[in-house]
Amino acid sequence: MARQEKIVLWIDRRWKDAIEKHLRDETLEEHLEDVLDELCNQLPEREYKRISAEIYAEDAARRTEEELSLIHI
Repeated sequence: MARQEKIVLWIDRRWKDAIEKHLRDETLEEHLEDVLDELCNQLPEREYKRISAEIYAEDAARRTEEELSLIHI
């Protein structure tokens, strides 16, 4: 199963509202997700490919397990 971390950031609502007003078409959360994606894309290519392959393999294994559990019901 994919290991995920929850990152919690605290910001005064006034800052959040002001930032989102300037972002226009996206929420602050969506924007920060894009920033994290960009940071991931800046990792060395070998590391990025290794992690992507691990995540893909774990997801494929999870889907296979789910499909097999449906067959055995």
